[in-house]
Amino acid sequence: MASAGRSQDTDSLTAAHALETALVDVIAGAEGAVVAVTRDEPPTAPATDPFAPFAPLGPIEAIETDGGDYIPLQFGSGVIVEHPQQPQERFVLTTCHVVFGEEPLAARRPVRVVFRLPDLGAVSVTGTPYAADRRIDLAVCRLHLQEAGILPEQVPALPLGDADSVRKGRLVIALGNPYAMARDGSNSASIGIVSNLARRPQRPPSDGVPRDSRSIHEYGTLLTVDTRLQLGASGGALLDLNGRLIGITTSLAALQGYEKSAGYAIPLDGGTRRIVGDLLNGFEADYGFLGISPETFRTTDADGRAIATVRVVHVAIDSPAADAGLHSSDLIRQINGQPVHDVADLMRLIGLLGPSAEAELLVQRGGDAQTLVARLGKWPVYDDQDILSSASRYPAWRGLSVDYSTARQRFLSSDRLEEYRRAVVVTQVEDGSSAAAAGLKTGDFITHVGSTAVQTPAEFAAAVADLPGPAELKLWSGANVRVVP
Repeated sequence: MASAGRSQDTDSLTAAHALETALVDVIAGAEGAVVAVTRDEPPTAPATDPFAPFAPLGPIEAIETDGGDYIPLQFGSGVIVEHPQQPQERFVLTTCHVVFGEEPLAARRPVRVVFRLPDLGAVSVTGTPYAADRRIDLAVCRLHLQEAGILPEQVPALPLGDADSVRKGRLVIALGNPYAMARDGSNSASIGIVSNLARRPQRPPSDGVPRDSRSIHEYGTLLTVDTRLQLGASGGALLDLNGRLIGITTSLAALQGYEKSAGYAIPLDGGTRRIVGDLLNGFEADYGFLGISPETFRTTDADGRAIATVRVVHVAIDSPAADAGLHSSDLIRQINGQPVHDVADLMRLIGLLGPSAEAELLVQRGGDAQTLVARLGKWPVYDDQDILSSASRYPAWRGLSVDYSTARQRFLSSDRLEEYRRAVVVTQVEDGSSAAAAGLKTGDFITHVGSTAVQTPAEFAAAVADLPGPAELKLWSGANVRVVP
């Protein structure tokens, strides 16, 4: 028996060593791409108490010259990623609140990024906010490597992983900058498990239209993890045991109802990866819009079992939902194969699909089940200061930029579910342009280019692409506008 006990102990020790080796290898392979981020201004004078453990001890250059003695007042973490179409560039993916705090995103205050290179030790470079979206709390900053004399191939980057298959109990590793410890370029690591999925802090509005909401996370997107995510860990890497980046950590539970003692991560699932791809391209992040007023509804299935789902209360005229054939009192059971148990599920799944995506809806109408397909519109932006972009998906045409008709709340009526306008909305008119000379202004809705109906920016771009001469635009108001080259 003693021999069997020793054998079990040996097996357990071997398994522990194997796990330890895996952890060491994953951390070593990823930590070069996890960085410390600071956005505050350097202090004007050194601290008077040299023994104060968290007092600033010198200017920001001390990060490089004095082994990182400077402790910034505003700090967090980030992950270096590369753009597949821009191999000579490096970007830092982090949380929006690390880069901007409560400042408007248009401020674009430069950040300082600290990381370690094998041949240089700790290095510090500046970065410029490139694109950000406060609704998902993510931001991308472009690193100024050339100014620092660093080649892109010297800077390791982490590819985006896939969090779609993450389950409770999955072992994860968090790398970040708690308490600004990574100001010398060496980030800290912790291990834990995924303790919950799709956390939601509060009930969304009953009609599913978040008039005061600023975050998609209020509909249950965040992973809960029990790793140590202390102050400064926001924006760090959440890795699986294969070293894949499956989430961006956040230690700031800035939403009503979240436990601040818990750790959270923004999962890099399909919807979030789509948005990160948009931010890397410098685009505004977009979210899907169906055009219904929903409510959580409890009923029974064909076998008499109690189920929770979503009932359609109202369908906006001419909306994506109306085009798909949705009716009032329909029950939406699934979206693209994912179960829908309440309004939060509906809003999260539709929002993360994005505009122009197809949503396959499993609908119960009376005793019958049927599948409807909706091509989504765009979830309105309630405050332009919550987004930052550096590029447009489509170039301006004759000084005119357009977007989906629901792109901006300020251009819509107080009840956007009354009627969905089959048009594009003018979001910008350049001074002195042909569009301005024609009398077009922001907030105008364009329904046709010539005889071609347009409802999306892509359709508008295609309709005007080959127009060499004057173009006739029809507005929602019924007016016709002639725009010359």
